[in-house]
Amino acid sequence: MARRQAFDLFLNSVDQSPGGAGTGIDWPGGDGMIIAEATWGGGNVQLQILSRNNTWVNVTYTGNAAVMALTVNGTSIFRAPAGKLRAVITTATAVYCSIVGIPGNVAG
Repeated sequence: MARRQAFDLFLNSVDQSPGGAGTGIDWPGGDGMIIAEATWGGGNVQLQILSRNNTWVNVTYTGNAAVMALTVNGTSIFRAPAGKLRAVITTATAVYCSIVGIPGNVAG
């Protein structure tokens, strides 16, 4: 059975993993789910994509203009074209964050 790749963005925000507020990871494109848990303290984890102009811009919810940011332990669905993705932390600590692709069919 085919599986979608998972990408770790933060394995504990203390370590500043490569997919964090840095160079990002290579996203193959399509639908995905961001999963995060942290000590939030009023902070958030926001998903960003690198534009063709080499600027990090916020990813929005699929079909909505709201910025895609988690403020509690949980998940959110997003859609993004192929390119670099990263997560950015605002005041949250001990962040564990990953993204995983969602298949376009039930076969995986």
